[in-house]
Amino acid sequence: MNGVAVGVENGGVTVTASAYGGDTRVVYALEGAGRCIVGIATGALACEPAAHPATAVIEHCAVDVSGVHERVSVVARSEVTGPRIEEADVIVAGGRGLGAKENYRLIHELAAALGGMAAASRPIVDEGWAEPARQVGLTGKITRPQLYIAAGISGASQHMVGCAAAKTLVAINRDADAAIFRYARFGIVGDCLEILPALTRALEGTRAVKG
Repeated sequence: MNGVAVGVENGGVTVTASAYGGDTRVVYALEGAGRCIVGIATGALACEPAAHPATAVIEHCAVDVSGVHERVSVVARSEVTGPRIEEADVIVAGGRGLGAKENYRLIHELAAALGGMAAASRPIVDEGWAEPARQVGLTGKITRPQLYIAAGISGASQHMVGCAAAKTLVAINRDADAAIFRYARFGIVGDCLEILPALTRALEGTRAVKG
């Protein structure tokens, strides 16, 4: 399942997962099973030290797989090199509000100025403006950055699944009623084609003065 959280309630395990394309959440109570396997979306959970460390009980189970036939064939392996977007502390993501493929460079420029990584919403990945590896959302990467800047992104639930865990979310959108502003800590109502280069210039100017 596409789990995003795991908990314990009334002595049983509960799993919160995305449902209806990410529009809502459903909570499953896993009861009556001595063992269970839970699939968690990448990056959905943060690893934190336990307040009261416990010793894990390890049990070895013998499994006979001699009668199992593979039903999945790997025709091409994904090769990932360099930094991974799901591990980035700073992410700048672009959406359809950029207007055209050539404007996606503004996302790269601001991300570079911030020392972060460029990301994208599914619509512009589908249109070939950005690589699939940069897609954030339900069908893309699940991220937990310190700073997430969403430029020209409406705030559809499918995208928010991938960035809702950001510590600080900044939204840039011309539509003051865009859903993205409901999730943002800071919002800028305006044209991202004007705001993105202005932010990049300000950061580069600050760096030059300090240098």
